Amino acid sequence: MEQPTYKTCNKGNKCVHPDGPKLPIEEFSRRKQSPDGHTYTCKVCERKQAKENYHKRKKAGKLKMTPEEHEARKQFYRDYYKDNKERKREYDEKYRQSERGKKALREGHARRRERLKKQVGDPYERWEVIERDTGKDGILRCTHPKCVEPGGKVIERVKDVHLDHIVPISQGGKDEFDNVRVVCETCNLSRPKDGSDNK
Repeated sequence: MEQPTYKTCNKGNKCVHPDGPKLPIEEFSRRKQSPDGHTYTCKVCERKQAKENYHKRKKAGKLKMTPEEHEARKQFYRDYYKDNKERKREYDEKYRQSERGKKALREGHARRRERLKKQVGDPYERWEVIERDTGKDGILRCTHPKCVEPGGKVIERVKDVHLDHIVPISQGGKDEFDNVRVVCETCNLSRPKDGSDNK
């Protein structure tokens, strides 16, 4: 069956897409159950509806989950990431290169800079943290709790050192000497944002 190149959003004149309601097929999410393999409403309308439904459920108090439900959801996303790691990496790279992705990154960095200004503690220099966390043999060692090898993963080049906030800035941690540590890139980038793996 030949795939259509254009499709009309199911919302008709109420379609919120600036170019709607007749749109390129790429503006519709994929859906195997549909005859043409795509959803009936465009992505923009779907996002708007999802946002409205979220606020309705939040107002009604239906967003609270039990600890078991919360853990089940976290496990679902962990499994999904494990099974689709390459696919997600490709999608993330493509998103970061898009105008929308670049804008989101700029806004995210701006928010982080503002938090850092508000939560600054005792001033420190990068080399001071590296010197403190350097092993006796002069080799930098990873102190991230997820490193299971004795002594942690060895960081051979100083430029590969990452400074990690023990209590994340997003969770109220301060940007100060006692709240940063030397970690390897792998550990730092794979760490949950909520810092829940800290002991």
